[in-house]
Amino acid sequence: MATFRSFEGLRDALADAEFDRPPAIVCNAHVTGLSVARALKARDVPVIAIDRNEKGVAPYSEAVDFAGRVTYPLDDEEGFRKDVEALAAEVDHEPVAFGCMDEWVHAFSRTEPEGVALPFAERATIDRVLDKESLYTVAEELDVPYPETYRIAETDPDETGGKEGPAGENRESVPAAEAAERLGFPLVVKPALKRKFSEAVGTNVIEAADESELADVV
Repeated sequence: MATFRSFEGLRDALADAEFDRPPAIVCNAHVTGLSVARALKARDVPVIAIDRNEKGVAPYSEAVDFAGRVTYPLDDEEGFRKDVEALAAEVDHEPVAFGCMDEWVHAFSRTEPEGVALPFAERATIDRVLDKESLYTVAEELDVPYPETYRIAETDPDETGGKEGPAGENRESVPAAEAAERLGFPLVVKPALKRKFSEAVGTNVIEAADESELADVV
């Protein structure tokens, strides 16, 4: 079981540690990260768990060797990159990144921290998979079934100043009322980019039972 350390404490602990193989940097350090850490530990891979705070369950598992705080990428992506590079610089072997939630994968992919191995597809592929709008567009092109889904016009990137998903340029946007008429109630509202939405509203799925609730969500 590891002690969840401050960033400085984690950096110092890694400076004193010796590894006989490349360790894994696993983030987040909660349930998903714990599952990954256990799988890695079963193969004798050292695990460094990082997260924005100590509330996750992974640091307190015997599968984790070191754990500590880094800058949360949704708060400061550049700060995240600097923290990870500083940790990697203290390790004997080039650590391998295991992003266990969308925002961590995006952060590693976008910032490409020096001294860290990134076992991911290229950035365009990651964006196509993790952006729901793009994923559904690809599914449609390949005739892969997916839930009946509409992009609502009130949140269309063209209207809000946001960015299109990398494969979402040709998706139809319809008014929320029209989408509701096609789907019927109850229905669910989900974001194209899960984590930013859940950080803002506290969940990544909102059920609307009627027109009033849908209007509140939109």
